[in-house]
Amino acid sequence: MNLIYLQNIILLSGSQVPDLLFLVFTLLLVVTVLLVVYLINRRNHFANARFELLEKSKELRKKISHIRYDSQSIIKNQKDEIKSEIAEIQTSIRALKTALKAADEGALRNSELLSNISYTLRTNLNDIMGFSNLLEHEFARQEENELYNFSQDIRSSGQSLLHLLNNMIDISRINAGSFSVVTRNCKINDVIQEVVKTFEPAARHKGLTISFDPVTMPRFSTDVEAVKHILSNLLDNAIKFTEKGFVKIGCEKESSRIIISVKDTGVGIDKAFLPELFEPYAQSQPGYTKTAQKGSALGLPLVKQLLDLLNGEIDFQSEKAIGTTVTISLPLIQPVQEVKKTTTKSKVSTASKLPDLKVSISNLLIVDGDPFNKLLIKKMIPDIKQIVQVANEEDLQKVFEEKKKWDLVLMDTDFIKIDYGIGLLKKYSDTFSYLKKTPFIALMSVPDESKEHICLEEGFKDCLEKPITKGKLIKVLNKTL
Repeated sequence: MNLIYLQNIILLSGSQVPDLLFLVFTLLLVVTVLLVVYLINRRNHFANARFELLEKSKELRKKISHIRYDSQSIIKNQKDEIKSEIAEIQTSIRALKTALKAADEGALRNSELLSNISYTLRTNLNDIMGFSNLLEHEFARQEENELYNFSQDIRSSGQSLLHLLNNMIDISRINAGSFSVVTRNCKINDVIQEVVKTFEPAARHKGLTISFDPVTMPRFSTDVEAVKHILSNLLDNAIKFTEKGFVKIGCEKESSRIIISVKDTGVGIDKAFLPELFEPYAQSQPGYTKTAQKGSALGLPLVKQLLDLLNGEIDFQSEKAIGTTVTISLPLIQPVQEVKKTTTKSKVSTASKLPDLKVSISNLLIVDGDPFNKLLIKKMIPDIKQIVQVANEEDLQKVFEEKKKWDLVLMDTDFIKIDYGIGLLKKYSDTFSYLKKTPFIALMSVPDESKEHICLEEGFKDCLEKPITKGKLIKVLNKTL
């Protein structure tokens, strides 16, 4: 196409052909040179770019190598740090385990110490109250008014100490999570009257009037022993902090709850102290504890903790030098189905009138570490021909090996160690078949319905609570034998 174009130019231009040809060849040469230069530059550019890429790839490989080395170093360092931390944690865990073991051992020692102290205190208090009860009846029979009053004072003091001890132990059990709620059907009027009956002597001694006017109330299900303990603490406080006037107990049904109130005309409590009312060992005024109003400040904290376990509530209204009204409420839970069983008409008996012993006992065995029980029971029932007491398992083994017929065996449930007496009955009944026909009665230091149920399931015929009184002993003997 270029040649045709040149021919046309030659034909058109004529004499100018050589000049045009030179011009065209010159242009072609210039274009060719420029093209060659361009291609050379492009080749050099690609070569430089390739060289730069190679250099950059080398740098990248170096960086990757350094990163890989650094990452391995970092990982190694982190592994070393983690291993070090794990070693420290394991050391800390071992130290914590050692501390926890020491704490558990300390708690166990404290628990054993508390158990031993409480057992010793209960044993001595039960002896004091048992003998004071015996003296009370004897002095009443002989019409020794002054000595009768002395014996009542002794028994009242013993009951106060036992009440304090039970509060301390119950608070410890609740805090340790070992307090179990045992529900059964409750006639609240009977429960209140029973507790009021217990505190009537203390009220009379201070010249106070204690009253309860029962109204018709539905039966409901609750932990009866816990309710008794709650009411006992409230009445104990009311009487303790009231010098003149009255203590009045009220009870009513309100919606789905049972409401019980205890009102007194005592010293009252300053409103500023109310937030601390349920803290153990707290007192509204230190001066009160140094005068006639002595107390351990454990009653109300225990009441609050027991009510929490029963899903109950408490309200406290008090005014200094005017009086106090404590109101508690319990959920009205439907009564449970119970198996009917024959019981005595009332558990409450008067001190002045005792039931007659309707059975004769020739041989009585007492399994208890308290050395005064034998003397106490001998004084209460002098017609028993032979009373034998054993204080350790070795002597008990020898006694049972003699295969002597016993009319009755009184066995402490906490013989040697807590609840061990319960296990001994099964152990020796399996070993000596003749004991299966021997009636065993469980001696219990603390009222405990769940424990009483276990005792009856394990083969005990009945349970007798300490302190042993003549009235309670005769009732159990008549019922069992």
